[in-house]
This record gives sequence, C-alpha cells and structure tokens, in this order.
Amino acid sequence: QSSLNKAAAKALINSLHSVDELEHLKKLQYRPEHWPKDFPATWASWIRAKLLYTLMPADRPVWWVISQPLAIGLTLLGLVPFGVCLVPMTALFLAIDKTDEFQLINLVCMIKAMCFLQRVLLGLV
Repeated sequence: QSSLNKAAAKALINSLHSVDELEHLKKLQYRPEHWPKDFPATWASWIRAKLLYTLMPADRPVWWVISQPLAIGLTLLGLVPFGVCLVPMTALFLAIDKTDEFQLINLVCMIKAMCFLQRVLLGLV
C-alpha cells in the first residue's frame, strides 16, 4: 500500500505542476506581445479594431490616446452640442463587445464625461 500511495502522491504532484503550467500559459496568451499580428479579415472589422484601439487601448497610457488625431477628432465631434455628438459614442457602442463589463462601464463613463464637458463648455459660452 505504501508504494501505491507514493505513486498516487507523485501523480498528484505532477498533475498539480501541469495545472500551474496551464494557468501560466493561459495568462501569457492575454499579454500584448501574444496578441495576433494579422490584420482583420474585412474592412469593417479593421475600422472597428482601429476605433477600439485608438480610444480604449489595453497596452498604452492615456497620454498616448490624447495624442492620436482620431481620438482628438472624435472627442471634438462629441463635444458639439447638437445631434452630431451622438455619432462617435454610437459608433463606439456598436464596436465594443457587449459581454465585456469593462468596455460597457468604460463607455458609460466616457459618455458621462462628454456630457459634463459639453455642459461646462456651453455654460461658458
């Protein structure tokens, strides 16, 4: 029985090491250097990827975002007090993954920030 217990313990330890290695590999796949390098298949998916990466990149700081011309243009378009301000946020809503809570909360915060800036700028005029 003791040799059977030792064999079972050894098998358990080996399986635990493989589980740890598997979890480590799963974490590695989400790092930016392991993201796919290929371009999206269609022009619509390329536009979606460009929009999402410009406004909500996972691997860049906010200072990079505010230096991008597309982000500046969409922000200025969102600050227009007429119906035009809905265009960038609607495009962003259509582009995000609705099952990702972070993207949804981030979108709501961006909309609230735009509304606040719009009201402040209109109040100054």
